Amino acid sequence: MRRVSQPLPTLRFHPDPVLSGAVEPSPDACGCCGKARGYLYAGPCYVEDDFDAALCPWCIADGSAHTKFGVTFQEVDLGPDLDEATADEIEERTPGITSFNPVAWPTCCGGPMAYLEPAGHAEIRARHPELPPLLIPQLEGEMEMSLGEAKQLFASLHRDQSPCAHVFRCAKCRVLRAEIDFD
Repeated sequence: MRRVSQPLPTLRFHPDPVLSGAVEPSPDACGCCGKARGYLYAGPCYVEDDFDAALCPWCIADGSAHTKFGVTFQEVDLGPDLDEATADEIEERTPGITSFNPVAWPTCCGGPMAYLEPAGHAEIRARHPELPPLLIPQLEGEMEMSLGEAKQLFASLHRDQSPCAHVFRCAKCRVLRAEIDFD
């Protein structure tokens, strides 16, 4: 029998969870809604009790997974200016970021940026060529590196191992930002 997947739900702060690796194709049923929709969540979950239910992105997006299991998908520090509804959307209804350490969710133009993907220098060069001229000075300033050290760190970035860059994009001005993640 051929499996047919329906289009993924719209996730404002994580628009392509398949690209990021947070959602993977799967023939299995969701532990929340019981439906096999062709995709399951593969990212981190935070919950008080033991939790091993597979979740579909639809139950994450509509809040069913949070309501039924009390699960959240990130620990967010977005600062005092973020309204509670937006923070709840990111924590409770947005697929999480798999990282070595907690990653600060950046903001721009008065709101949180959208998470695109974990990336190494190869992915950044291929899919986000406008990012290196922004990232190198960011590394120099935030990590107090010399230009040579910043370029060396950029060259050592990998998608699936440390160090990694988590790439975000502003929904309004479309600027990119990367948060560096080390193990």
